[in-house]
Amino acid sequence: MLAFALAEAGDSILTTRPVYGRYELDFGIKAGVKVWYADTYGRTCFQPDVIEALETAMIIAVKNGTKIRAMLIVNPNNPLGM
Repeated sequence: MLAFALAEAGDSILTTRPVYGRYELDFGIKAGVKVWYADTYGRTCFQPDVIEALETAMIIAVKNGTKIRAMLIVNPNNPLGM
């Protein structure tokens, strides 16, 4: 339901890694929403420098024709529980 509320089919939701491995299925199967990942690391994905990784991911998404409609922040971070 969240995917339907936030985006249209073909749009993407931005999140960091590592992440719960089923978001692609949760958002994608019925709503057709993709997950776009920022290249982050488990120990640093909640540090201030994550902003640069998120900005870089958004720039790459735009260049690839991907529309980012929302950013998913997961706390505690699955699978690490940080």
